[in-house]
Amino acid sequence: MQTQSPRQANERVSTACLPCRKRKVKCSGSSPCKDCLRLGKDSECVYAAVQRRKRKCPGKLSREVRQGPLATTGQRNCDFDGNNDRNAGTSLHQDTLQPECIPSELHAPTLLERDEWSYQEPWAWTSICSDPGSEWIQSKTGDRGFVAIAKRFTKDLVTKSSEEKRALSGTAPVEIDEALAREYVNAFYQNCWEADIGIIDRDEIEAKLESHYRSRLPKDEEAWFALRNIVFAGGCRSVLAKDHTSCVAAQAEANRFFQMALSVLTSLLLPPTSLMAVQALTLMACYSQSLGNPGFKNLLCFNAVQVAQSKGLHRQPDRAWGMSENAILKRNWLWWAIYTLDKHLALCSSRPSAIDDRNVSTLIPTSIPTGSSIQLHLHTIGVRHARIQSRVSRELLSFKALSLPAGELIRLVTDFSAELKQLVAEMPHEFEISTLATSSHSKRRVTQILYVHFSIWGTLMAVHAHFFYPWMASRFTKGTNTASPEIENQIVSSSAIVAEAARQILLALRLLNTSVTTPSWLAFDYPIYAAINLFIYILKYPTLASASADLGLLDVCAGHFGYIEFLTSSQVSISLPREAANVASKVVKAAKARALEDVSAAAAVGHDDRAIDPQDHVAGMEDLNFDAFDNSTTALNEFGDFLALDLSSWNLVSSFDMVNSSTSDFVSISP
Repeated sequence: MQTQSPRQANERVSTACLPCRKRKVKCSGSSPCKDCLRLGKDSECVYAAVQRRKRKCPGKLSREVRQGPLATTGQRNCDFDGNNDRNAGTSLHQDTLQPECIPSELHAPTLLERDEWSYQEPWAWTSICSDPGSEWIQSKTGDRGFVAIAKRFTKDLVTKSSEEKRALSGTAPVEIDEALAREYVNAFYQNCWEADIGIIDRDEIEAKLESHYRSRLPKDEEAWFALRNIVFAGGCRSVLAKDHTSCVAAQAEANRFFQMALSVLTSLLLPPTSLMAVQALTLMACYSQSLGNPGFKNLLCFNAVQVAQSKGLHRQPDRAWGMSENAILKRNWLWWAIYTLDKHLALCSSRPSAIDDRNVSTLIPTSIPTGSSIQLHLHTIGVRHARIQSRVSRELLSFKALSLPAGELIRLVTDFSAELKQLVAEMPHEFEISTLATSSHSKRRVTQILYVHFSIWGTLMAVHAHFFYPWMASRFTKGTNTASPEIENQIVSSSAIVAEAARQILLALRLLNTSVTTPSWLAFDYPIYAAINLFIYILKYPTLASASADLGLLDVCAGHFGYIEFLTSSQVSISLPREAANVASKVVKAAKARALEDVSAAAAVGHDDRAIDPQDHVAGMEDLNFDAFDNSTTALNEFGDFLALDLSSWNLVSSFDMVNSSTSDFVSISP
């Protein structure tokens, strides 16, 4: 029998190490123990501190372990040096545990447990805040300044949403008089964009109100209670929004009705349900999309979809159902309004849709119901786009798409680009962006038209995400120094198309008359999406001739969000576009300075005595392996006169018609 060495004998303790305790095996007591050495876990071989024997209350140890990370400084006054003697714990307070004996997973919440953490899809614009996105930004800017800003931005969004949810506490039901009710209904159908998308006709609401105030309704059903209050909320907000100094007060006053509608949410979801419950839930989802409202829109839209499907709205009515043609039209338009809303929110939030298209048989109407204010051509294009959007999400913005061969991805991107181009080509002239500045459309109609254009441009940017975002395109060059010429050409082409779509959105911001009634997708989602994409494009190609004009557009976006901050009394404060513009400006200046230095150096040594265009030298491109960047010149020529825009004197209050200053149109974009 071998005799244990004196050193081993001195290091033996009367207790087993924590890994052996966990595995419930005999411990040799050495440091590290033989079992941990055998398993290669010598770094994890730690022992609990030796303490004086004394009677302890049951559960005391487990309670101390749970409270370890939250203990005060005095309770955790111990040395974290792992080289110290494990038995030195007797010098500490006898009830205090050594840090080594606290499981590492209890020191801090895991990633999934952090309140501010939210999963980001790699193709979403928010992926710029992910680790791969942050690393790429850092590699282009040379510091982590913007990375910290982006991280804070995502955290602030979650924090703000939580604060607003707490603010929307329950409120006691309050009935308003008939005159005020009719004023709010009239304002709703005159000013609110959701009044014209086929959810409920005005004559139906007014007939129900007449019966309600004449006490001809048998009882105050929850669906009717929610429906009238959400209509009152929209109408109240639009009335008070006329005074720009009372934006916060208008939101607070309108939210009283919204809270009353939310108070019966559970009753709307539980069977038996009604068609009116579907209408109420859909209007609640639309209302919650405005500025300053909490992030209920996805939840409410999901609930509207579920209740709508429970009523069979996703199925084309059979003749045996005995419905009139007008009733079928109303039913079908309601379904497609919900469908469009769901697909739109799925793209904006980068979350899966709640609707499986394979189960939908409802036909797209070719006419409108009697007395409806639906604009047939505009809404038909909107529904067609939503169906394309659904296919894009399924075929390109999915986990399965990440494993598709590059050739298949290029084919899909090309096909979807052509479909979107055709959709815009079929847009009636009166709904083109270039006509909106001088058109006689109502504010709510302009909002609907901008929705169609913004959503198409947003979908186009999403279509090209695989080849535009560097953290996604990098997988095509993994293990090699360069990508194939086909992939490089597609990366350059996709980048140019995304940049032009982003420009179109930022240019159209000049048409907005932002108020508390402006939907968040119009004032926030698409503008921030466009700003981030244009920011990335500038970082990728900082010496292009378009860089200066693009910086001007980022400034326009920063001004847009600055006005929103002023309008909402800083309740909605978004500094990301302003910070992005500042960072991009520094990168462009540095890149152009390097390009000029290269020109001077080349001329000094006599290598080239001709004037060199900085566009021929794209700084930083070696990181992305774009050896065939010359193709970008051709792509940029497709943008018409956009690069000739003089943005130096362009500000938010100018009467300059930004659309007519550029002969480029979205339909000129080719994949």
